[in-house]
Amino acid sequence: DDNPTDNPEDTGLKEVRILNKLNASDIKRNCQAILLNAGMPAEKVEAFVAKFKYDIELAMVSYEIKDPLGNNRILSGVVSYPILHEQEKDKKLHIYSDVHGTIGFNTDAPSQDMCAQQRNFLMHISSHENGYIAVFPDYFGYGTDKDNMHYYEHMRTLASASRGLIDLVPEYAKQKSLQVNTDRLY
Repeated sequence: DDNPTDNPEDTGLKEVRILNKLNASDIKRNCQAILLNAGMPAEKVEAFVAKFKYDIELAMVSYEIKDPLGNNRILSGVVSYPILHEQEKDKKLHIYSDVHGTIGFNTDAPSQDMCAQQRNFLMHISSHENGYIAVFPDYFGYGTDKDNMHYYEHMRTLASASRGLIDLVPEYAKQKSLQVNTDRLY
């Protein structure tokens, strides 16, 4: 079967490693610097960063999935989420999946460099403040699978790597005592 996503049991959470915990005040300061350096007017920057209220945790997760040849492989990616305040613990978070463009080096994969990528940093901020758990797959050939081939522009492997990471979010969220709304995927 060349579509490994047809059977959700083909995926499963294998390992979780916390990459970083960002506190809200550092997020505000870093975001402010990025936006001011990009030329955004100061009053707009202040209004934008005033909305940030959550600390964020980023974790590298690995999961098992089948490659196009039917072999089991361990892929990785990043799962990040807002650390909700006590009065919001029952808030249901939606899943937001982001994908990266062409990369040439394993060091550019999300699980290897997520905290240093400004675009992804800004995406984390806005997605979490709006109630999302964000996922960023490394894909075949990157992250934990770096010793294998990356299937460049191959629809099924890109989709199955993303789907495998999305499918494990409810299990991961349960471990973190988070509530997930799986009615919609963004």
